[in-house]
Amino acid sequence: MANTNSESKRLRYNDGKKTALMLVDIQYDFLPGGALAVTDGDKILPVVYDLLDRFDWDLVVASAGGDFESGVQSRLDASPSKVAVIRKGSHLDIDSYSAFADNAYLVFTDLPKTLYSNGIERLVVVGLATDFCVRATAIDSRKFNFETIVIRDGIRGVFADREEAVLSELSSWGAKVQTLREYENEAS
Repeated sequence: MANTNSESKRLRYNDGKKTALMLVDIQYDFLPGGALAVTDGDKILPVVYDLLDRFDWDLVVASAGGDFESGVQSRLDASPSKVAVIRKGSHLDIDSYSAFADNAYLVFTDLPKTLYSNGIERLVVVGLATDFCVRATAIDSRKFNFETIVIRDGIRGVFADREEAVLSELSSWGAKVQTLREYENEAS
């Protein structure tokens, strides 16, 4: 179902569903050396770069509360896909793990409106951290009835020993958990 456009050499999932790539908090604060560093958080970068460099997305959405990692930022700046940056964490007294809303669901970001207004049906999720922001974003994606695919090698958690339980929980919500290779194979 994927094809390679000979002009752009970018892969596209061609099942008629509009698909967005969701980059969750791939910013310096969560990378090694950052204030809230995720162990081996930088190991997701080759997968993220691959998704940005080789696929044609209907939309690329990046959530942030700080500065994006430079390789991600340069790819967003040069992306042929439409790019939307979703700011979260604006409420000082309430954490905002999900890119959709704060943890108390008192304030929603522009993400639902952005996805719906662009006709998005499928969200492919990568980022940091599996057990917090990726988890909350993927669950909310399912709550908003988006087909949700979490790219396993494109995520890392704060607590590595909880990763399997979190991925199992995401599956129970109806999210697919795949490696980048599995996603490519399914798309082709």
